[in-house]
Amino acid sequence: QILVEVASLEQQQQPKKSQHNDTASTSKETADHSSLSDEFLKKKSRVILRNLSFYAKENHIRSVLEKKFGKVVDVHLPRVQSNLHVGFCFVTFANPEDAQRAVEGNGVEIQKRAVSIAWSV
Repeated sequence: QILVEVASLEQQQQPKKSQHNDTASTSKETADHSSLSDEFLKKKSRVILRNLSFYAKENHIRSVLEKKFGKVVDVHLPRVQSNLHVGFCFVTFANPEDAQRAVEGNGVEIQKRAVSIAWSV
């Protein structure tokens, strides 16, 4: 009789645990979906600029691209040990349409140097 009562108590507690796990997994799935959509947007809005002057700074790049194409969210300039960047950078625009216009556009000059813009891989 004691075993039957213990078994019934265990069965009553199991659904409560699974209900709690369901809400936790739902919020986790929502967070995962949000990060996936952010990652997707970033991939569709990110371009690479090549042939940059070694003396071009982030503010130069940002100001030129925002004037011509639209809001820039991020500029990433990879650097070498001497703290000079390596002649290219990655730019993330606020929306994919601005990135599309940047890739299709031509004649962009930064620090008196023509740069090429292509989709980032």
